[in-house]
Amino acid sequence: MKPSTKRTLGLLASIVLLIAALVIYANLILPSYGDVQQLRGELTAKVSLYEQQQTIITRVKNLLAQFKNSAELQSTISLALPTDEGVTSLIRQVNSIVKAVGVRLDNFSVNVLPFKPNNLGSLQASFQITGSYGAIKNMLRILETNVRVMDLKSVRLDPAGVRPNEDRFVSSIVVEAFYQK
Repeated sequence: MKPSTKRTLGLLASIVLLIAALVIYANLILPSYGDVQQLRGELTAKVSLYEQQQTIITRVKNLLAQFKNSAELQSTISLALPTDEGVTSLIRQVNSIVKAVGVRLDNFSVNVLPFKPNNLGSLQASFQITGSYGAIKNMLRILETNVRVMDLKSVRLDPAGVRPNEDRFVSSIVVEAFYQK
């Protein structure tokens, strides 16, 4: 074979291979490339959605933690301002304080007062205690700082001892305790 024929056949083979490559590229690769681009777009959208969902899940967890704290706060508020009159609770609290400070409790009575405009109900508790001046003073301090919201309405202190220098007093106390309507 002549070198010019070899060159021509080589050139023709190159052109046929180039045309075959273009046909394969146009028929097989271009449609697949479009599919790949579409899949990449879907992947990007799904990754973005996943990150958004993770952010939302984190926020929901934080909100649930806040609501859990809110429930704890609600129970604390319910201790300070019960949702009912809680007469027995008031009696137990006063009795516990009396025992803790070492005074004697006498003449305990409770009256339910009418509701106030701010939807707070109140109980008026009247009682007498007998004990030393320090113990009575300590009891009044504890009543003022008790968990349940209470106001000391009146305190009367009279000597209970027969001897003039005896540290024994009788105190008449009126307390107003509040509750939620």
